[in-house]
Amino acid sequence: MTRASAMAGLLTVALVLATPLALRAETAPSPTKETTMTQTPRHWCIGRFALDLPAEFTPVEVGHRFGTTQVERLGPGSDQDLRRLIDTRGDAVGRGLVQDDAGLTLRLVSRDPLEGMPGLVLAEIVDDPAFATETTRREVYALRRGQMLRATGDIVVNEAGDLRAETTATLARVAAGMQPLDDTEMPGGAASCILGAQVVAPVDAETVSFAFKTAAEDNMALDITIVQRGEG
Repeated sequence: MTRASAMAGLLTVALVLATPLALRAETAPSPTKETTMTQTPRHWCIGRFALDLPAEFTPVEVGHRFGTTQVERLGPGSDQDLRRLIDTRGDAVGRGLVQDDAGLTLRLVSRDPLEGMPGLVLAEIVDDPAFATETTRREVYALRRGQMLRATGDIVVNEAGDLRAETTATLARVAAGMQPLDDTEMPGGAASCILGAQVVAPVDAETVSFAFKTAAEDNMALDITIVQRGEG
């Protein structure tokens, strides 16, 4: 784990500190707001970096992608809970009750596993044939240390076979490396953190974003985006 001061990737931080104990967040035309902070920082693992932030900061938006693969922690559970979760989602998709981020309804293609890990294969339903889907979405699930995790990857159908194979391989590698992570835990070695989870894998075109706010502020207090490019 590398401290933020030694970042090798691209780090964008929007933060205005008036004093070591005060945070100022300005939005026009509202007047400047000031919130008193404690002197005790909290350690956060963000991507492959560790940052010390005021204890009052709470994450409200988190995104983490390895190329086209996204990782998320779904919560505690057992093998039976994970199977029930997958079956419930598959049934909901099969009934046309699930939409993607673009508002398009997803259809269930199959329940095929990926390298022994349970999963679902989905596709968008597009009414106009001229805009027929060219992307297949694969969801891969895992239960690690009593926590349910999911990796989701988008695979472009009309790409060359080697590109599809590479995207699928990345999804499988990321899914195999998923592990839960306590909020106060810092991983060691080649691991990348999201909220409540980590992926043990080498650097490979990663983008991680965190947005923090405080209980006294309506607006975002801190916005962080880290982009790292894989070797070569």
